[in-house]
Amino acid sequence: MDPRFDDEVDRIMGYHTESLLCMAVRNVHDEIIAVAQVINKNPDKDDGKFTNKDEKLFETYLQFVGIALTNAQIVETSRQEYERNRNLLEVVHDLFEEQTSLEKVILKIMQRAQRLLKCERAAVLLADENSQEKVKFSKLFELTSPNSNKNGHNNNNKRIHGVDGGNVSQYLLGLAERVAESGEVINVVESLEVEPKSSGSIRSLLAMPIRNSNYQIIGVATIINKLNGHPFDENDEQLFEAFTIFCGLGIHNTIMYAEVERAMARQKVTIEAKPNTILQTLQT
Repeated sequence: MDPRFDDEVDRIMGYHTESLLCMAVRNVHDEIIAVAQVINKNPDKDDGKFTNKDEKLFETYLQFVGIALTNAQIVETSRQEYERNRNLLEVVHDLFEEQTSLEKVILKIMQRAQRLLKCERAAVLLADENSQEKVKFSKLFELTSPNSNKNGHNNNNKRIHGVDGGNVSQYLLGLAERVAESGEVINVVESLEVEPKSSGSIRSLLAMPIRNSNYQIIGVATIINKLNGHPFDENDEQLFEAFTIFCGLGIHNTIMYAEVERAMARQKVTIEAKPNTILQTLQT
């Protein structure tokens, strides 16, 4: 037996490999993108052994396989990019459609991020502007996927509440504080951290800072546990970064809208008070 051959699979499957030809599949840049095998040549030909002619034929065939696989990857990448751009345009539409409610803006962006990134949970922690401490959060927005009930969460679970009183797991809060202090991106590949509050586990996590127009950190966004069980990759990071940018814009717009409304209300009170002031002046 060839010492390079491992018969463990044969033993498991109950199969007997007599001959095997294995070659790399390469793309146009001569990079290996796959491996192909043919097993057990017809025993009536060449004593059941693969020949040099077979190797050359197989090599020629795999050149076309490499082209086909590359084309398929390009098509899939284009499809994913189209889906990504479509979702980001929908986020922009949401931002212009809703500017009066901070809660609605954040939840809409979280829902789209959760759906596109296919994760179990999404959370946004807003920083307390009035806090004199280094980092303190004032409010938590949390959204749970309908597909994550296997981990003890309720379907379509939306939660908005304060951070005080033990409403947030110390593990998540610690990561969020670290992100807010340093501005770094945290990608936890495998945590297995159990959260007593939710009776769930954190297998993978991606956390990023949310910044305003002055590039100041005003919160932290987090997505937890991809539905397919895989860790968050570089593409997920790039897409989630776009969502955090839009989230920052949405928060900034709603705050500015609220400030304009307050200014208009003060102006209205001032205008309404002026006739009375003039009348009192004339009477004196």
